[in-house]
Amino acid sequence: MEITFDANKKYLLFLHISCMIERILRKEEVDEQEDIKNYIKENRMTMEKIHRCLQNIEEKYTIKISDLELRLLNDIVFN
Repeated sequence: MEITFDANKKYLLFLHISCMIERILRKEEVDEQEDIKNYIKENRMTMEKIHRCLQNIEEKYTIKISDLELRLLNDIVFN
């Protein structure tokens, strides 16, 4: 994605992705987000880019990263 992150954002992403993988493996859900459909419409392109970056993780751990999880990552990356 050719984005440069400062050390704090790198740490936040590392921590969030680690917890996200554990949460998915334990089959724990993220709290439902009422506006997720509108959010996806507005942010589809960036969410797809993030999803592509995480495809190796999905394959390695045989998991599926949900749109709710992608939204949280999108918020971290772009806010």
